[in-house]
Amino acid sequence: MRYFHVVRKDRSAFPFQFYVDRHGVEHMLEHGGHTSSFGVLPTKDELDFVHVHVRADFVRAGEERWDLPESEWVRVAAAAIEAWLKNETIPEDHFNRMDMILVDQFWYPQAADGSPRMLVDPYEFDVVTDEPWPTDQGILVPVVDDHPALSGAAAPPADGAVKRVVFGFTVDVFPGRLLIGYEQFKRKAAEANLGVQVELARLSDLPPNTFLLLVPAELAEAARQAAPECRIEVVEDSVNSPIFDSIIREIRAENAQASASRLIVMPAERVEE
Repeated sequence: MRYFHVVRKDRSAFPFQFYVDRHGVEHMLEHGGHTSSFGVLPTKDELDFVHVHVRADFVRAGEERWDLPESEWVRVAAAAIEAWLKNETIPEDHFNRMDMILVDQFWYPQAADGSPRMLVDPYEFDVVTDEPWPTDQGILVPVVDDHPALSGAAAPPADGAVKRVVFGFTVDVFPGRLLIGYEQFKRKAAEANLGVQVELARLSDLPPNTFLLLVPAELAEAARQAAPECRIEVVEDSVNSPIFDSIIREIRAENAQASASRLIVMPAERVEE
């Protein structure tokens, strides 16, 4: 299975005037339609941001046929994103595979009664697919083959070994916001050139050299039992957590101290007179 976390973005100030089809041809968007934008993590087909445009004539037909007010079309747009993530068939002329999905009477996400399918919460939601993926949680967790399986506790890092910062989860507890936090911290760590490896891992299979384990509050006790020798940080909200910058500053200071301790001052060479 594969997991996606979707957040609706406010693009009300963006002038949606046209879209480009998969052949590179520009098409004008008519007035009176409904356009919503969604951010997707992790990316799918290298897309992390997709717009959904419901054509004006379908909006009018929806009001007449199903009594759908303007406020409900964002739910239909979210269902279109869900359909794409679940690999439901979308006609070629309705998805340019770059940034725009079109919804009209010829294609729309359908409920069992033929009406437009709608999501309960279109502003932030998770999508689980049946797509085969390397882990049972739908995330590409790095697989390390050069170490034996661990019972849970991470081994202390050896000299010169790459330290790992791990975002921990379990089969039962894996909030979508943890994934967003993982992506944010991984990017921050790379930009700061910390020399650490950031990973996602099940608490039952932590990699070696894990010196910091970040978990949601509901996994705090499970993390302490799984890795009693490891430093554990509980992250209340993984999205834009202030603890990320604090950790990066701390690691940077530790790296600087370690570099300074390795400096060797060579005595000046004596010059014979």
